[in-house]
Amino acid sequence: MSQTRQHGFSAIEVVIAVVVVAAIGATGYLAFSRMKDAGKSPSAVDQVEQASAPTAPATISSTGDLDKSAKALDNTNLDASANDTADLDSELNSF
Repeated sequence: MSQTRQHGFSAIEVVIAVVVVAAIGATGYLAFSRMKDAGKSPSAVDQVEQASAPTAPATISSTGDLDKSAKALDNTNLDASANDTADLDSELNSF
């Protein structure tokens, strides 16, 4: 009686491998879509900073107006948007 050696995988092993790969892929896809959706909306800190930024008066006629303008310039985030820099340019031209 000679025994022959079998080569390859059984159907059960292939099905198990496909199920494991599908589970890992589904988990990765769900994590990626959550991360992508989280990046679309601004964070709460950014919203508070944008909402609470004081605005400078249009014309400066007293030292109080100058102080308000200085505080507004200090609280302005120059990296936030190009609109902030345009506002700063217009304020500087009014001096």
